[in-house]
Amino acid sequence: MLKASLSYYTGSIKTWQLEKKIVLDKSFFRTFNKNEKLCLLKAQEIFGAQADFVDGFKQKESFVVLLKNSTFLGNTGVVVQNSKIIVESVLDIYRMAYSKVYRKPSFLKSKDKKGLYTSIIHLNYSNNFYHWNIDCLPRLFNIKRIPENEDINFIIREDMPEYQREVLSFFMEKDPRLKPVYISESEKWNIEKFWLPSFLTSSQSGFMPMANIEYVRDTVLEGYDIKEGEGKRPIYISRKSARKRKLLNEDKIEELLEELGVKIIQMEDLSFKQQLHEVNQADIIISPHGAGLSNILYAKDVKVIEIHPSNYVQTHYCMLSNACDHDYFCYIGEEMDSDKNYQINIEKFEKFITGIIQ
Repeated sequence: MLKASLSYYTGSIKTWQLEKKIVLDKSFFRTFNKNEKLCLLKAQEIFGAQADFVDGFKQKESFVVLLKNSTFLGNTGVVVQNSKIIVESVLDIYRMAYSKVYRKPSFLKSKDKKGLYTSIIHLNYSNNFYHWNIDCLPRLFNIKRIPENEDINFIIREDMPEYQREVLSFFMEKDPRLKPVYISESEKWNIEKFWLPSFLTSSQSGFMPMANIEYVRDTVLEGYDIKEGEGKRPIYISRKSARKRKLLNEDKIEELLEELGVKIIQMEDLSFKQQLHEVNQADIIISPHGAGLSNILYAKDVKVIEIHPSNYVQTHYCMLSNACDHDYFCYIGEEMDSDKNYQINIEKFEKFITGIIQ
């Protein structure tokens, strides 16, 4: 009882232990081309088995499952049943193992809730651009396929950013069963019936089925009335304003790219709608690894060129590019320094980038 009152749980319920799952899409296997494998091989060297996708990737099945008498934690989106964390509500076992927030004792105000509920809240990542777009929103396609005719209370964080509320309104128009209800991060709700939608992604992968991609992309672009551009041009997503993983010689990189006809974009200066407009006017998207690349979810028929430091090569956007059927290219620069910043060789990068752009 003390653990429950502190919202502190050590036990877990694995996905295979969930009864009466409704499988929406079966698992399938995906392979990668030589450009993608350059990224995947380097990531495997750095992260080991956790990022071992070189020989292919098995996309897990997607499902929804109805949970009775469970508890929903407003600070994380975690679902608990019988004082055990349901792993699928965490995303995967790696995130549960490495995220202290799941094991951090916290006093949450308990409220009893009758009726039918669902949610896409995930950790405090709801305010993280990548995790919101790639981990959270694609679950709405699973929610749309919940076999219920009655209204479903759709749990939303009350401190959600305005652009996220706007985006969710597009999905609620498409699925009018969803009725927004707002939870505080200081609350936990004891819910009579909760539909849990599975995650599509994982800790090292932004891969997901094309149907989920198309549902999110089409719903959001239609909601903002954004149409694909005709006279497309390459763009570069700058990280000048980033706190870490900055390119120390980015000024020279941008100077080179502008000479090649590439438009420089500062995503931080744009609204979400403006960001989507930019990627839909692009045929090539160039960027250091960072959240700005999440926008490739909303692009069609683009080449993605991702720049990495040699000692920190992440696989998220390589996997997402593969899922979206984008052409992906990986450029590996020098090692990060102690402040997590790095640089690239301008002459080598010019040869690399010119061969793709021209």
